[in-house]
Amino acid sequence: MCSSDLPHLGFKGNMPDILSAIGLRQLPQQHRWQNNRREMTEFYQRELVRYNFKYQQVPEYMKSAYHLMSIILPSTVSRDRFIQNMKEKGIICSVHFKPPYELGAFSNKIGRPCTVANFMYRFLVSLPLYSDMTTHEGEQVVQAIKEILP
Repeated sequence: MCSSDLPHLGFKGNMPDILSAIGLRQLPQQHRWQNNRREMTEFYQRELVRYNFKYQQVPEYMKSAYHLMSIILPSTVSRDRFIQNMKEKGIICSVHFKPPYELGAFSNKIGRPCTVANFMYRFLVSLPLYSDMTTHEGEQVVQAIKEILP
């Protein structure tokens, strides 16, 4: 399902002027967007409590951007099948993590597979989460999960 690769180490550090201009116009909305993503993250966690998913923990002394809502699926659930089932219901989930040793740029630099990274890659899924997501959209995601994982 996840076929991305990083064949070479390097940097891409340019940003076109138009993207800079758009970013400057959006910057004042950042706090509102971040609060909405936090609220949606809390909504997911409340609504999905019966599944005992593991989530990224944010220590009290830190502040998260809440840019991803990742869940760790139970080991009895196929990540790829879960993502496909969600897609069939019109909901796109993502894999935002591939172990570095599986990327071309690192394949000769890391001597052994990392067991924790391997586990996370097999079971970590990112649910839809974006700045202007509504509770109704979150309810659709939760309902699809409840239909797939009764």
